[in-house]
Amino acid sequence: MRWVPFTVVSCTAVKHEFRGMLYDEGDHFRFEYQMTDVSSGSQKQPMKYLRLPVEEIASIYLMKGWHQANWVGVKLTIQTVHREVVKEMPGVHQGRLELDVSKSNVPLAEAFVNGLYGKEELATSA
Repeated sequence: MRWVPFTVVSCTAVKHEFRGMLYDEGDHFRFEYQMTDVSSGSQKQPMKYLRLPVEEIASIYLMKGWHQANWVGVKLTIQTVHREVVKEMPGVHQGRLELDVSKSNVPLAEAFVNGLYGKEELATSA
């Protein structure tokens, strides 16, 4: 099973951050996330879960920063076929999720995306 830790920052009057994990479970993706208050670090809500069937995903890719630099910021971007399936997730805009990936977790995110497109199998067989 592949997995990637992520964060989503909400820019509201009180700054919130959603931290979570994305799991590839074959026929669906499972999101586990929780809101934290950035100023105090306290957890405000219980853990939430979302299952996203693979057939609802139009595209998934890793968006790197300026000149493909990891230090600028890396986002795992998921575009869904129907935006209603992810309306509960934070940071969704028109059915597109942009999950921030920390610099230390970029190799996990790359393996996650490459594994979806079969590149991981090609690399190990060569």
